[in-house]
Amino acid sequence: MNVLTRIKKEISEKIAALLGTKVAFTVEISPDIEKGDLSTNAAFVSAKALKKNPREIAIFLAEGLKDLSFVDRAE
Repeated sequence: MNVLTRIKKEISEKIAALLGTKVAFTVEISPDIEKGDLSTNAAFVSAKALKKNPREIAIFLAEGLKDLSFVDRAE
């Protein structure tokens, strides 16, 4: 398993644990390096199922992802 695959797997597991449900979302290398190394659409795709604002979910996920060893910052 390469490093990017491992990182994607860990992020996916962490998001599923934070949301309490599995959702199909992407984790990609960000096309704009100024916006970060990786990006995900997890907040958007889970908003409807959770009946919450995507921005609220994004803030919640960013806080929860900060404790992963390879995450310097999450926004």
